Amino acid sequence: MKKRVTTAAALLVLQLGLGNSHSIVSAASLSELQQKKEKNANERNVKKREIDDVRSEQRAVSNDIKRLDANIFKTTKKLVENNQEINTINKSIETIRKEISAIETRIAERDKLLKERVTVMYETGGASSYLEVILGSSSFGNFLDRVIALNLIADQDQTIIDAHTSDKKTLEGKKAEVEIKLQKLNQTIADLQTLKVDLDRQRNQKNKIMSNLKQKEGVINSYILNLKEKNDILNDQEKTIRAEMARSNREAEVKSDKQNQSEPVTQAGPSLFLFPTEGVITSRSGQRWGKEHAGIDVAKSGTVSVNAAASGTVLRSYYSSSYGNVVFLTHFINGQLYTTVYAHMNSRSVSSGQTVSKGEQLGYQGNTGRSTGQHLHFELHKGEWNISKSNAIDPLPLLSK
Repeated sequence: MKKRVTTAAALLVLQLGLGNSHSIVSAASLSELQQKKEKNANERNVKKREIDDVRSEQRAVSNDIKRLDANIFKTTKKLVENNQEINTINKSIETIRKEISAIETRIAERDKLLKERVTVMYETGGASSYLEVILGSSSFGNFLDRVIALNLIADQDQTIIDAHTSDKKTLEGKKAEVEIKLQKLNQTIADLQTLKVDLDRQRNQKNKIMSNLKQKEGVINSYILNLKEKNDILNDQEKTIRAEMARSNREAEVKSDKQNQSEPVTQAGPSLFLFPTEGVITSRSGQRWGKEHAGIDVAKSGTVSVNAAASGTVLRSYYSSSYGNVVFLTHFINGQLYTTVYAHMNSRSVSSGQTVSKGEQLGYQGNTGRSTGQHLHFELHKGEWNISKSNAIDPLPLLSK
């Protein structure tokens, strides 16, 4: 695969009529770009599989949460039903309390009546008084009447005692019944509340797991998007290198027509690139804030033009979350591939794939993307641009105003 790509790239270069140095550089660059694209594609496939795994975990956790929610709903419903039952029992208790109060009143009245009967019996001498009543009869009819009357009194006394005993049993039974019901219900409610607390705890744990999985998915998606952006840049670089080689070849042909073949070729030097904008250099390339600063920052207030540092082809012209409004230019100068970057611009006046001349306006200084004030962030890469910016070099030695 790699061999076919390298051969195809080399053939394309030869078809464009470039020299040996152009062929070597272009073939190597295109082959390297293809390898990077394949690497990115493999990384994206790996990350997509990771996304699938994460989403599978999310589905499992989501099912657990649904199950827990269903159990919580049932438990809550039971709690409501039990609370309603307690309210019903409380109303029943209120009725029973009224009944108990009535029974207690009846018991108190019977107690009073029985006490009076005992007092009378005591004061009249008990059984002897009954005999006196019977013997004191004036006739047989009067005797029968007195016996019947005494029996009725005895029966009433026994009825009172029986009713008294029955009411006391009823009272005790009703009190015991209420206490048992309340005890069972209160225990049931306590158990349900404990269950609900445990279910809520489980659901909170599952929600945290789901949140972590969502965050993990977001990180992987972001990584995939970065890979996609890298791959888009690589695709653009491949097309732009081909276009830039063709442009450079045409320019070389024009120069060769105008110049004597014996005239020496201009080598890369201080005047190779034009200073891209006006202003003060506020930050140079090198270590800054604990990490590598891959370019220079140039700032000036007002409306300040940003211009192409050299003739070339627009690799990309777009808005980046980090670079803001940014333009990438590909240059093929004296057989060497270069890439320049113009970032944080307020606006862009060129499009991807467009050919630009040295000094041509690309846009204006701005404060877009990750920027803290109006300026131009300018990078110079000897070779193609990559995410690690490993090809970045200090541009100042190669710039002239």
